[in-house]
Amino acid sequence: MVTGMADNISMEAEATNALTAQQSDIDCDFAADVLLEHYGIRGEVRKLRSERDQNFLVESADGAKFTIKFAHPGEERMVSNFQTELMHHINLRAPGLPIQQVRATSDGRFDLILDCLGQMRTVRVVTYLEGKLMAQSPATNVQKYNLGSMAGLVTSALLDFSHPAQDHVLLWDAQHASSLREYMKVIVAPARRAMLEFCLDNFESRVKPLLPSLRKSVVHNDMNGDNVLVDPQNTDEIAAILDFGDAVCTAIAIDVAVGATYQMGTGERLLDGALAYLRGYIAQVPLQEEEINIMFDLFLTRMFVRIVITEWRARQFPDNREYILRNTATSWAQLEQLLSLPFEETRSLIESACKE
Repeated sequence: MVTGMADNISMEAEATNALTAQQSDIDCDFAADVLLEHYGIRGEVRKLRSERDQNFLVESADGAKFTIKFAHPGEERMVSNFQTELMHHINLRAPGLPIQQVRATSDGRFDLILDCLGQMRTVRVVTYLEGKLMAQSPATNVQKYNLGSMAGLVTSALLDFSHPAQDHVLLWDAQHASSLREYMKVIVAPARRAMLEFCLDNFESRVKPLLPSLRKSVVHNDMNGDNVLVDPQNTDEIAAILDFGDAVCTAIAIDVAVGATYQMGTGERLLDGALAYLRGYIAQVPLQEEEINIMFDLFLTRMFVRIVITEWRARQFPDNREYILRNTATSWAQLEQLLSLPFEETRSLIESACKE
C-alpha cells in the first residue's frame, strides 16, 4: 500500500512538472538553424503562440510549409515519442484522415533530441495543413456533427495502436480528476468552489468505480476549436485535426465527453452543439450502455478538470495568464448553467443523443 501511494505521488509529480517546468525561450534564428542542419529545410520562420510547447511555422524556398515543435522540457522523451508514433500510425492506418504528416530528419529519425539552450528537448517537424481555425469560424450543428464524426474516425484508427508510454499520467485525463482536489485551493469564491466540489464528488461516486470496466484506447483527448481547422470556403467541413499533445490511453467515453463539452454553447443552445458532436462520434464508434449511462457525469468531470487546471496554471504563470484563461470565463458560465438544469432531464437528453 505504501509503495503504491508513493508511485502515485511520483506519477502526479511528473504530470505536474509537465505543466509547470520553466523553459528556455527559443527564437526564430535557433529554430531556423535546427531546420537547416537536421532537416535540410531552409526558409522563413515565424513563431506561433502556444500554451505549453514552443512552435514555429516555416515556409521553405519551394513554397512547402512545415511546423517545427520544441516539446516542453518537462515532457518525458517517451511521451513525445508516443505522440510521434501515434501520428505516424494514423498516417499509415488511415491516410485519408486530415492530420499532419511527420517529417523525418536527414538521417531518417522522426524524433530528434537536442540540447536547446541548456535544456534537452524533443523536436518534431510536421507538414503544415491549410485551413481556418474552427474557434474563429461560424459554428453550426452540422459542423459539430462532422467534427464528432472525424473524432470517431481518429479513435477508430487508434484502436489497435499501443506504445510503452500510452499510460503516462496526464492531469488533463479526466480519469485522474481526483488528483486535482488539492488544486481547487486556488478557487476562493465559495459558490464557485462548491460547484467544483460537487462535480468532483459526483465523479468519485458515479464514474470512478466504473473506470476499470470501461473500454479504453489511445485517443486524442483534446478536440477543441483551437485544434481543428475547417475549410474557409465551407466552414462546416473539417480540414484538419491538430495537436496530439494530450493524447493518452484512457476510457473512450472520456474522449467523447472531452470533445462534446468543447462544443457546448450558452443560453438556450447550451447543449445543441454537444449533442450534435455526440451523434457524429457514435456514428463511427457506437457507445456501450455503461458508457452512455455516465456521459452526463463525464461532462461535469471534464468541465471540472478544464476549469481547475486553467485557473491553477494561470497563477503559476502570471505573465501568460490572459492566454491561459482566454476561454475560462465561458467555461464557468457553461458549468453554472449545466448545474442549474433539471438533472434527470439533462441526463436523459444526453443519453438519448448517444443512442441515435
